[in-house]
Amino acid sequence: MCQEKGVLSLVDDASAFRYATNTLVHSGLLTVRSGPDAHGIWKPSECYLRPRSALTKDACAFFVNAHMAVKAILAKKVGMTRVFQDDGTVVPVTVLQSGPCTVTFVRPLGEARSTGSERGKTNVQLGFEETKEKHLSKPQRGHLKDLSLLRTLREFRLPDGAEVPKRGDTITVSAFSVGDRVRVSGVSKGRGFAGVVKRHGFAGGPASHGTKHTLRAPGSIGTRFPQHVVKGRRMAGRMGGERVTVPGLTVVDVVPEEHLLVVKGAVPGHRGTLLEVRAES
Repeated sequence: MCQEKGVLSLVDDASAFRYATNTLVHSGLLTVRSGPDAHGIWKPSECYLRPRSALTKDACAFFVNAHMAVKAILAKKVGMTRVFQDDGTVVPVTVLQSGPCTVTFVRPLGEARSTGSERGKTNVQLGFEETKEKHLSKPQRGHLKDLSLLRTLREFRLPDGAEVPKRGDTITVSAFSVGDRVRVSGVSKGRGFAGVVKRHGFAGGPASHGTKHTLRAPGSIGTRFPQHVVKGRRMAGRMGGERVTVPGLTVVDVVPEEHLLVVKGAVPGHRGTLLEVRAES
C-alpha cells in the first residue's frame, strides 16, 4: 500500500487518499495530485507527505495507515471547559477520558443471522476499565480468560474497507486526529418526574387576566370524541435517563499521553458517564 521514498511516503490506495485529503491537506503536511481512471473514478496519482523536522518516517507511516485503525473507543466524561482559538474565539469543549480499550471479540455477521444490508459486515467488541475478579460473573471471566478483567464491553460496527483487528489488540485515542467528526452516545442525566414545561418546552398558560393555577399546566389533552387520550400525547412524566446520541462533534485536541480526547460542544450524561465515541464517515 505504501512505498517509502526517503522521508516521503507515496500513497496509492483510494481509502488512504480520502483519509489523507480530509485530515492532512489543510495542515500543510500533504501534497495531492489526482486524476480519473478509465472508469471515471478519481484516484490519487501522486500523494506525498511533506518532510518536516518533526515528521519522521514512523510519523508518516502512522498518518498513512491511520485510516485502517478502529476509529471507535469507550470513554468517560471528565467535564467541560473552554479553549481559545488562534483568532481569539472561545470554544466550549468536553474532555473525555478515552481508552485504552482492548479488543475482546471479533464478530463477523454471517449469512444465516444477518439481513441483506448486514452481510459482509464485522462487529468488534471493545473492553474498557480493568476491575477485580469478584465484580464479574463466571461467564464474563471465561470470556476474558486470556485477557485483562474488564468492567465494560461494547460492540462497534467496522466501516467498509477497514482492517479487522485481532483479539487482544489495544485501541487508543491516537486513532483519532484533530478535525475528525465524531458522534458520542451515552445515557443522559436523569431529571426525575417533570412537567410539560420542562420536559417538552410548553409555553404554559397566560400569567394574568384572572388566570389561576394553570400557569404551567398542559391544557386540554383530548376532545369529546373519541373520549380517550390518544397515544403519544406529550404529558408530564419521567425525564432523562435515556440513551442519547449527539452527532457531528469536532475533535479539538488529542492528548495520547493522558488518553484524553477533547471535542467541541456538549455530550450526554454527568461526570463519569460511560460514553461511546465513533468516527463519522
